[in-house]
Amino acid sequence: MLSFTESLEPTFSRVTVTDASGAPVSEGKAQISGNTMRIGLKPLSPGSYNVHWRAVSADTHATEGSFAFHVGTQ
Repeated sequence: MLSFTESLEPTFSRVTVTDASGAPVSEGKAQISGNTMRIGLKPLSPGSYNVHWRAVSADTHATEGSFAFHVGTQ
């Protein structure tokens, strides 16, 4: 779940999760409620994953970013 300081505009906000090769592991569209955004994931194998997000607030301010996470032992 991603949390933001302002309510999000669902039409223009999105999040995707990909594996190290760039293949998508997220399922469906982002679920947006107020200032939170979440997305379902396929079962994850050990490895590195990247989250890419774009958030547009109700006042049309847009921001985007990415971060990585790892599943399993290193």
